[in-house]
Amino acid sequence: TFELLGGTIQGGTIAAGATVTFSFSVELAKTVTPGVTITNTANITQSTTLEGTETGERNSTASGNDTVRIRRNSLAGRVFNDLDNDGVFDTGESGIGGVQLRLTGTDHHGTAVDLTVNTLADGTYLFDILRPGNYAIAQTQPAAFLDGKDTVGTQGGNASSNDLIFNIALPAGAETFGTGNNFAEISPAALSGSVYHDANNDGFRVSETGIDGVQIRLTGKNDLNENVEITVTTAGGGNYTFTGLRPSDVDGYTITQVAEPAGYLDGKDRDGSLGNGVATNNQISSINVAPGNNGTSYNFGEVIASTLSGYVYHDSNNDGIRAGEPVGSGIANSTITLTGTDDLGQSVNLSTTTDADGFWQFTGLRPSNAAGYTIEQTSLPAAYIDGRDTIGTPGGNASVNNRFSAVVVNSNTTGQNNNFGELLPASLSG
Repeated sequence: TFELLGGTIQGGTIAAGATVTFSFSVELAKTVTPGVTITNTANITQSTTLEGTETGERNSTASGNDTVRIRRNSLAGRVFNDLDNDGVFDTGESGIGGVQLRLTGTDHHGTAVDLTVNTLADGTYLFDILRPGNYAIAQTQPAAFLDGKDTVGTQGGNASSNDLIFNIALPAGAETFGTGNNFAEISPAALSGSVYHDANNDGFRVSETGIDGVQIRLTGKNDLNENVEITVTTAGGGNYTFTGLRPSDVDGYTITQVAEPAGYLDGKDRDGSLGNGVATNNQISSINVAPGNNGTSYNFGEVIASTLSGYVYHDSNNDGIRAGEPVGSGIANSTITLTGTDDLGQSVNLSTTTDADGFWQFTGLRPSNAAGYTIEQTSLPAAYIDGRDTIGTPGGNASVNNRFSAVVVNSNTTGQNNNFGELLPASLSG
């Protein structure tokens, strides 16, 4: 007789000298914990219903033990700051602690599974003591980070959905210890700069006045091949910032100044601190942005149009000084020309004539190049002979008769009193 859980199994009649083997299977309950070892014990004792009292003939006993280890499964991984956005946890990259991971699915008994853990300080997490079944791991996006690349672990699965690894199959016939179920995160990037009055037109902002109310636009594609178009307006001293940016694609982002601010002409624009952009007129392109980059000083310089003016006049005392000359000393219809090259390399050739007061003026001028402009009186008024010429502001060279050269103009230059004195011829008689 074989006893099992308080019951008996009858083995039938055993012939004298024969050997009998009892074989049986044990079915484990659902409540058995994976990973533990269970011991099964079987005892064989004498039957109390058999006839006879021969000592040692019918009262032999035997017992035996067998151990069974319940298969155990686990799923593990890491949440980390992916500095190079490649989805691989590299040397020098750090884990992100306190991130919630949720495991859902159904085990091989058909029981629903829903477990939650938080990553440790090093970013690692573990779902342990799992039964066979089909599962998914979902991550809650950590604050202050943008979503990076997710990686399926050694057990297999699918990571095509954002912050989710699904179709994880843990088979019943083996133990599975899945590792490398990683969720990479990236730090947001920023790009900033200013629009300002570049008073010396050198392309560098040093204590110069910003211009508020100018629209700046960021365009391009991010690392997910998504179109990006963001428009901001300068404020607080001409400043602007684009925040919360994903990395750019290989072509980089473009920052465009949408329009010139009223009252200004286009100045020098300059690539910023990342040093990989290309600055052209009102636009900085090919700005390659990596996770966590903080690009600054993407600046758009503006200049204010300048003027140059002066007089052609009768210098009655031939001292080269217009002040003190009587009303009506101005000479009308004298031709004045302005020539040279501006700061953009464009040729300048302008002409004007003096008014009734002898006044002449060139307005709306861009800054000159380093050589400066040349102002020349190209026609001598009838009835006059050449007198003294006096250069005014902003200065230059007056060594050639009827000509002021090397007149260097910056932004918002107001050049005045560049005067050409003329004389009436004298006569002697007798």
